Amino acid sequence: MRELTLPALERGLERAGRSREQLEITASVFIATSDREWEAIRRRVAFCGSTPSYRHVFEHHGLGSLFEGLHEQARAGGWMPVLVDDEVLALFALRGEDPQALAAAVRERVGAVADRVGLVSETADPRAIAAVARAL
Repeated sequence: MRELTLPALERGLERAGRSREQLEITASVFIATSDREWEAIRRRVAFCGSTPSYRHVFEHHGLGSLFEGLHEQARAGGWMPVLVDDEVLALFALRGEDPQALAAAVRERVGAVADRVGLVSETADPRAIAAVARAL
């Protein structure tokens, strides 16, 4: 967001004669409060990473070869979440059991660039997300 999206938005705002205050930026953040959720997000990132529309995101992070591997697996009829290690997953998701600490991590990741945050989780229990939302 900081390196590509925000500069593009600012160029567009300037061309349109608008200010940043006239635009609301929402950032969606994957959060996991358990190992099960972390693994479910890994599967989601692997799936997204296999689709051409996310190629530029992976390439921006130096993960072009990972995109290629995931894409080839998808073309062969599946995808391989095991290709997405914890380091890669941490680029796209935050993990923690303590709602206060997880909220702090969300603030650190997108607080300086987003006006609004959408918490995305794979939990079946909305209380976990609600606790993080309250902490935010």
